[in-house]
Amino acid sequence: MKTTMEQESKTPDKKSSKNTILVLSTTLFAIVCAISAFLFFENMRLSASIEANKNEIAEYTSSIEKIKSDKKVIAAELVANNKSDILGTIKASEAQRYIEELLNISKKYKMIFSGFSYENGKISTSAVSIPETVLVGDDGVKKISTFIKDYRTGTGLLFRLSPVLSISGYEQKRTFSIEFNVDNVK
Repeated sequence: MKTTMEQESKTPDKKSSKNTILVLSTTLFAIVCAISAFLFFENMRLSASIEANKNEIAEYTSSIEKIKSDKKVIAAELVANNKSDILGTIKASEAQRYIEELLNISKKYKMIFSGFSYENGKISTSAVSIPETVLVGDDGVKKISTFIKDYRTGTGLLFRLSPVLSISGYEQKRTFSIEFNVDNVK
């Protein structure tokens, strides 16, 4: 008897374990199918999003190229990129300011300047020094030497005086060439 009972008790266990395996495999299959379906639809959504982004990028690139080809934008970009150089060049070419400084020197030292040349931070001009009186001994060289002395020792001046190499003329009218280096111009 025991053997039949043992057989009967083993049979339901086999059936229940088969049912459990069947339920587990069906559940696992359903989960895998659900995950696969989710991944499939998510892949489709991401692919569509990527395509839309690629189209947007192409539109933006096209717009950027149009903007970059506009001459006003090119000019503005050049000015922005070279602003410090441009401002330095403007400062270096303040010819009116330099002429005013020469006029001030002319008045202060009672000299007459003729000609004006400005290039690469250097100003060249000619000067004539005429004494204030026609008395003997009143030589224009005195004014020139005072001018050179003051300009060599002065501070805060716009120009630096290059050496004066020669003075020509006679006692009442002395002519010489001057070359100034403009400060802060390289």
